[in-house]
Amino acid sequence: MTLATQFRLRFFKQGVPVLLATFLFFSFASMALAQGPPQIVQNGPWTQVGNAGFSAGTASYTSLAFDSSGTPYVAYTDRGNSDKASVMKFNGASWEYVGSAGFTAGAAGYTSLVIDSNNTPYVAFMDEDNSYRASVMKFNGAGWEYVGSPGFSARNVWNTSLAFDSSGTPYVAYRDERYGYGASVMKLNNSIWDWEYVGSPGFSAGAADYTSLAIDSNGTPHVAYQDEDNSGKASVMKFNGNTWEPVGSSGFSAGVPTYISLAFDSNGTPYVAYRDEDNSGKASVMKFNGASWEYVGSPGFSAGAADYTSLAIDS
Repeated sequence: MTLATQFRLRFFKQGVPVLLATFLFFSFASMALAQGPPQIVQNGPWTQVGNAGFSAGTASYTSLAFDSSGTPYVAYTDRGNSDKASVMKFNGASWEYVGSAGFTAGAAGYTSLVIDSNNTPYVAFMDEDNSYRASVMKFNGAGWEYVGSPGFSARNVWNTSLAFDSSGTPYVAYRDERYGYGASVMKLNNSIWDWEYVGSPGFSAGAADYTSLAIDSNGTPHVAYQDEDNSGKASVMKFNGNTWEPVGSSGFSAGVPTYISLAFDSNGTPYVAYRDEDNSGKASVMKFNGASWEYVGSPGFSAGAADYTSLAIDS
């Protein structure tokens, strides 16, 4: 398994927005910081949080989340620990591991971190030790353990994306080799403590890449992705309780998007951020206005090309 090598982790803050940088990582608008210390001056200069380059080695597939007290956590593929997954948190003075460094049995790709309402960190990833299938692990306070069966997907996965609904049920979206590289979503069935499909597996019309999952306040899962069936442009689909349906027009972006990131505002409006190949690889953000997708501000707003775009919306 070959994983992309990037730089060691650097973590920055500026007022409410928080930025985790590995290669080039953009935050549009603000990333929501929970109430609690430290108090930060809004619109102040960007400053490092703890030491620069705090990971043991180079890091890739970085994923950032906050617990309810405002403590930042980051999950990543850890080159300093045989490309296994590690999670670290900032304790107010320095970065420390959550459980063991490199806690997965084998290499972990496409790490996606979410912290539930009980402040339990969960990580979804492509699991080398289970034939590159999807696995989810959580930290139980003493160590990391699998959530449901390890390697629960039918075959290889890419672009794993983890989210919780309001009842605390975890969902995972991914690019699914078993079903023509289309998008699939699975959720944990707590009654059997195992994973099941949400609607049909491989529900996208063609291959899906850069899958990003978000769940609205009504508990409806949405997936944004690069849509091969629509010239590689962006599409978003939602599960209506019976089947997956498009949100607005399929293939709504002007050009090919990469590093897609989906989020909802407090009104339930979906936004999508991405590297915009139609605008020299710069960052663009679009939102669904109820009838169609439109740009938020200017397309290609970043000064230069933007990789690993990640979107969050403040209150």
